[in-house]
Amino acid sequence: MRAIGIATFIVLSCMTVDARAADLTARLGIAVQTGHGVCLSIPAQALPTHTLLSLVDPGSEPSVAQAEVTGGGKGCPGVKSKGMVGYRLRIVKGHVDDNAVLIAAVGDVAIVVSGNSVIAHIDKDARPEAFRSCTSADGVHLTVWDGAALKGTRLWHAYYYLGQDLEPSCTEQESAD
Repeated sequence: MRAIGIATFIVLSCMTVDARAADLTARLGIAVQTGHGVCLSIPAQALPTHTLLSLVDPGSEPSVAQAEVTGGGKGCPGVKSKGMVGYRLRIVKGHVDDNAVLIAAVGDVAIVVSGNSVIAHIDKDARPEAFRSCTSADGVHLTVWDGAALKGTRLWHAYYYLGQDLEPSCTEQESAD
């Protein structure tokens, strides 16, 4: 009887991680600062004009900016995933480097940059999420982790195709589909 209780607990724990991942998938997308402004590709949802987003660059010099939706658009050219909707954004606070590939989080999100780490509380539970980016041979992988990056559970993953040769920096855990 005791073993059944433990097995039930483990299943519920996995369902909780899956539920968090599903919630994050709905609230996270890819944004890129291009010569034409900031584009956003996010899973299909209607984002009204003036919706606020946090733009996180989890690269070697992490930063956070805030943006708002200014209208619909084609999305970001390097995003090939089906079911994505495109928007145009305007930076309202902070700075985004040209050609930076960013994680976009919809809504009011508490984000802290500490050293080379970016930590957030997206889904309002007690556990923080860690943001990370790395490169594969021809693009950028963006990930969000439950707890510490590479040590916790990967909750979200997106890929942005750059179409150029890069020095890979991703671990298998970061770039797996």
